Formats: sequence, C-alpha cells, structure tokens
Amino acid sequence: MLLFLALLGASCCSRSDGLKDVAEVARSASSVKVRQDACAQIAEVGGSEAVEVLVDFLDDEVLWYCAAHSLGELRDPRALRPLLDRAQAGGDRSFKMVWALGEIRDPQALPVLEAMSRSLQPSTEQEQRLKRTLDEAIAKISAG
Repeated sequence: MLLFLALLGASCCSRSDGLKDVAEVARSASSVKVRQDACAQIAEVGGSEAVEVLVDFLDDEVLWYCAAHSLGELRDPRALRPLLDRAQAGGDRSFKMVWALGEIRDPQALPVLEAMSRSLQPSTEQEQRLKRTLDEAIAKISAG
C-alpha cells in the first residue's frame, strides 16, 4: 500500500501519472491482493480520472467487485450509466451494481431499478439477494 501512496504522492509525477501507474498495477499485477489493493487506492484518490478507471474495471474478472463498491462509495453520477447497463445485463454481478446505484442515489436510476424489481420472480438464493438489494436501492433513492 505504501508503494501506491508513494506513486500517487511523488513530486516528480503528476497526480494523473501516479493514478495511471496505480491503474497499471491493478490491471497487470500477478497477485490478486495487489490488484485489489491498487483498485482501492484509486478509489481513495477519487476524482473524474479515478471514476473513469473504476468504470473500466467493472468488466475485469478480478476487480469488478472492488470497482463497483468504490463507485458506490464515491457516489459520482458519471458511474450511473455503466452501472445500470451492467445491472440490467443480469448475472451474479447485478446485485453489486444495484447496490452501487443505491449508494449514488440518482433518481434517473429509479425507473430501471423499479422495472427490474417488478420483473424479478426470485426462486433462487441469488435472485432473492438481488430482489432485496433492488428494494434497498429503490428505498434509498426514493428517500433522496
């Protein structure tokens, strides 16, 4: 973790260069833990460049969960469309995308989440989990 902080804070590098270096570590390190730690460091930096990198990580087999969680914590509305697209795609990752949308609390997500909730007839544990997550996200967005 100190390596990432050093990269981001190095006086010889701009913030953007440091972020790019950490993003490269997140993409290419052989250790899953190192990749996930790099993703978390990007989230801590925040800002528009971090959001762009995290959105790119939504399709990464290792980093998707960290990226979705981080985007939810950052609550940046620029993540709305990429998260909605992936939530609507279905699959076992939808619940985390929906969770992040609930954290962002953008009312534009409400119609899509409500439609997803209405159409879901949960019969498996995974579908029940998604239904609960949808209901929680809808409640958060509705409460403002």
